[in-house]
Amino acid sequence: MNQTKILLVDLRKHLDEPHVLKPFEGRWSVRRIQKEPEDVAMEIQTCQPQILFFEYDFPDIPSLQIMKEIKVIHPSIPIVMVTEQHSEALAVWAHRARIWDYFVKPVSKEELIDCHETLSRLLPVDKDKGESRKLIPRSCPMPEEVRFRSRSEGSNSKGINAAIEYINRMLTQKITQSDAAKACHMNVWQFSRCFKKSYDMNFQEYVIRRRMQEAIRLLENPSAAVTDVCFAVGYSDLSYFTRSFRRYIGTSPSVYKSHLNDVRLVLEETVTTSRHEKHLELLLN
Repeated sequence: MNQTKILLVDLRKHLDEPHVLKPFEGRWSVRRIQKEPEDVAMEIQTCQPQILFFEYDFPDIPSLQIMKEIKVIHPSIPIVMVTEQHSEALAVWAHRARIWDYFVKPVSKEELIDCHETLSRLLPVDKDKGESRKLIPRSCPMPEEVRFRSRSEGSNSKGINAAIEYINRMLTQKITQSDAAKACHMNVWQFSRCFKKSYDMNFQEYVIRRRMQEAIRLLENPSAAVTDVCFAVGYSDLSYFTRSFRRYIGTSPSVYKSHLNDVRLVLEETVTTSRHEKHLELLLN
């Protein structure tokens, strides 16, 4: 069986970590490049890839523009975007740019294999062998919130729901496992065991992840200061909040917020372009 030809356009600013397709270099035909848009287009003409991967750590306007231009030049080649920095705005932009799939690091091997297998069934087939291609409807990606939903649908899961409501209600204040256990009418040991079974992580880990999720949402507000976000998600120490954010998100809150401004400019440019195109369409009709 022929290997799938994949071109990886590596647009990361920091290259200390292996690229996302490194584990699959022997399994798929992976070619990695770091070039300008015109050079990427030329490379595509030369190697004729079947799938394009664009890998980012912190996307900015120029690097996102490269992917956008390549999609215009080669609309039939599916593009998969992998990024370390994530926001709802960036995900919406990728969807509007007709990116096939969007992954946020860390990405599991299983996710990439599943994406590859789905695309493989959509790639052109050998007509001489009488093969046909099945149409596979593209599903919308699950929202980030589902990562926090319980894996168990039993009675324990229903009992734990009271703890989730407690966390969401007390997110700006001190949260303790003993109070969460009381909300679920369990002792601490029983609660800890049930929570770990339902969410595949301990209670404190869940609380931190939930706070980081809320911090990301608040940082998308242009007028929100990092200090205000720190207090709004239950931290009283800015340095501790910054360390926690860096541990889970990969960068500091201030750097994350500055990159959001770049993405916001791209979105504004896209919206403006769409309005102009709509206006032109009305004039022509």
